[in-house]
Amino acid sequence: MKKLFFLLLILPLASSADTIPSYYLTPADAAKILGQSVLLTQKSADQERNAMKYRSAFTAVESDPVSGNTGNVFYNYEEYSSVAAAQKTYTNILDDNRRNGNIQLLSNTGDEAFYQSDAKNFDLIMVRKKDKIIRMKVNKVTSTTSVAALKETIQRIAATL
Repeated sequence: MKKLFFLLLILPLASSADTIPSYYLTPADAAKILGQSVLLTQKSADQERNAMKYRSAFTAVESDPVSGNTGNVFYNYEEYSSVAAAQKTYTNILDDNRRNGNIQLLSNTGDEAFYQSDAKNFDLIMVRKKDKIIRMKVNKVTSTTSVAALKETIQRIAATL
């Protein structure tokens, strides 16, 4: 009964009439990254001061039998009013995250990109291309999480910008 209630609660988030532009994360992408079936648990679009921001999140349908964790993929697509505004946001986040260590700069994705992980709880990739930023984060890494799928997906999405 608890699962049914949860499904009924989030079903309005997933509409078959929704069209998904190529720069958005799809349920199939999220399932490949998490290594299991997923449900859309968040979807929003907001116009902020200097950027249009789209956010979505997918949650694995079951907890991982090895770790007991339930994986999530969080996706942000941000389109800024200028390249300079996107660069400033990217640089500020990169600088903040460098304090936490484990940053790997990625040279083959967008104009600038980085990967960060603590190897236990999260994997994060952030890409800036022109006036756009994509952030994708896996939170609660499980035994089925695929970093390769995460990197492949973000490279494919970034290539469409």
